[in-house]
Amino acid sequence: MPVRTLAAWIVATPRHTSSSSTRDERVARVRQIFSNGGRLLVSSNCLERSLVMYRLLAREGADVALVLGVRHNESNLAGHAWCEMNGMPLGERHDEPYETVLAFRPHESPSAAWSSRPTAT
Repeated sequence: MPVRTLAAWIVATPRHTSSSSTRDERVARVRQIFSNGGRLLVSSNCLERSLVMYRLLAREGADVALVLGVRHNESNLAGHAWCEMNGMPLGERHDEPYETVLAFRPHESPSAAWSSRPTAT
């Protein structure tokens, strides 16, 4: 299945909560789970892990994006997927930055961007 289709399909309708503090608590809980054990609890595969995080954060109404990027040096090319919230990468640490190729936001068309972005938080 193309990632474009998968990203659109996996987005959940945001919850309607009575207070922004409840939403903020749920977002913080999702972020904590992924930063402390996302590789073990969800998947070691960056795309699988990022899709789950994207769905959960979108469900809470967070300003989240699923980002696909590449990194290249003289000997190889590497692809990576991660989530960003409010424009900042979540829970990803790398020695070299990835270049953003495509970003998905809930209920929006994908946006292409060829700019270098840090992937450390």
